[in-house]
Parts: sequence; C-alpha cells; structure tokens
Amino acid sequence: MPLPDNRRINGPRETYQITSFLTPQHNDADVPSTGIVNDKGLRKDTRRTDEVRPIYLKAGVVQSANGSAYLETSGTKLTCAVYGPRDYAKRHQFRSSGKLTCSLTFAPFSKPQRFTEIRDSLSTEYSNFIADSLMSAVCLDAYPKSQIDVYVNVLEDNGNTLSYAITAASVALADAGIEMVDLVTSSSLVFNDDVFCLDPDSSEQKHKDVYGKMSIAYLPSLNKISCLLQDGAVEVERSIELVNTCLEGCLRVHDVMKECLLKAPNTDEES
Repeated sequence: MPLPDNRRINGPRETYQITSFLTPQHNDADVPSTGIVNDKGLRKDTRRTDEVRPIYLKAGVVQSANGSAYLETSGTKLTCAVYGPRDYAKRHQFRSSGKLTCSLTFAPFSKPQRFTEIRDSLSTEYSNFIADSLMSAVCLDAYPKSQIDVYVNVLEDNGNTLSYAITAASVALADAGIEMVDLVTSSSLVFNDDVFCLDPDSSEQKHKDVYGKMSIAYLPSLNKISCLLQDGAVEVERSIELVNTCLEGCLRVHDVMKECLLKAPNTDEES
C-alpha cells in the first residue's frame, strides 16, 4: 500500500472560479456591444478617448538592485530592476561603449490564461523595443567595457504593458544613477476609422472594431521620438494625428515620472 504524501496540499473536491464571487468594476451596459465607446463618447471605464489611467509610480522598491521602480494602474502592475553598470560578460571582447540589455517577462498569473512558456514571442518583441527605446537616452559611451541589465516583470496585465514597461524602466535607470540625456516616456493607443483610445486596456485592445495600434517612446526634453511601433494601415494625415495624440499622453506620464523621482529616497544621504 503506497504511503500518503503528507507534503501535498489537497484541495477540496468541489472548486469554483474566483471570478464567480467578484463584482464587476464597471457596468457593461454603459458601452454598446457594437462600438468601443458609447453614445456620449465615453469608454467602458467612463474615460474619454484621450484620457490616460491614473498611475502610481514609486522608485527604489528593490533593495538588492542598483535602481528599481514599481508601476501600478487600473489592472496593470509591473516592477523593474536595473543592475549595473558592471563588467561586461564577455571580458575578452573590448567595447568602447557600454551595452544595454533588457528582459521582459510575464508572471504566470499576469493574464487570465496561465502562462506556460518561459520565453514567448511577445516577451521577446517587447524586450527588444524597450532596449531600443532606452538606448537613445542612456549615455553608453560613459560606461566602456560595462553592461547595464534591465529586468521588467509584469505582475498583472490589463493592456498598454509595453508603454508602462518603458516608463518604469526609465525611472529605474534614473534611480540607479545611470547617465541619461533625458527620461524616456511612452504612450500607446488603439484606433479604427472613426475613433481612437489612448492608454487602452486589454478589452479595448481585443475589441472587434479595433484594427490598429500605435506605441511611441518619446524624449520630452529633447522633443524627439526614440521609437515608434505601429500595427495596421492608416492614411498619412490620420497617422500624424495619432502621433500627436500619443505625444500628449507621453507628456502627461512625464509629469508623473518627474514627481516620482523628486520623492524618491536619496541613497547617498541615507548611507
């Protein structure tokens, strides 16, 4: 007779999904099923189409990292940790400038469907875009033979994860004391022929009426776009309008970033 496994925690025979006991945050009747906004031009969460979600941003949350940041908004939570500058991994190769690497991962519980793959194509695409966006601001020439590693962990995903990851990574780099020419802020939107939605949540990104998405990484002090990612065809005039809308969203996020860094603890004074 096999011995019982006392270390295994056996759940009850009858289980229920936790969503059965949760009350909806918004009334689905506010938005008709045929459109992404209602008759008043409001979205499902009562935001206007050009309105971003409230953001909570804090720096210096990971003590073991050189710099870190935590970002939380409606249904989206992520952390970012920066390690470096440290010796380049391939010491036999000389680099006159530093190297910046980025890795974004989704927690298994970050989405309604459990993540089984450790490294999927979406994480790889986001990681490359974040690295390209940050390299335009980081002074890599000041760190020869060194590398700076950025790690982003998405705890909960409710849309616009890429833009929030860039924002948190930029704050974490500043918290680590990395030399930068400017902070990198980011914003995204989804669109169709009639309407756009700035800072979309997951339901808006998957809406049947949406056929395009745009993400922008922006250097506000230099007034330069470091990276732009667009899915879906659109006319030139419409594209310019969408870019300007994204830039307005970037400026709003930039104010939150500056306030966060001003409130961040000064590690030099504490030591």
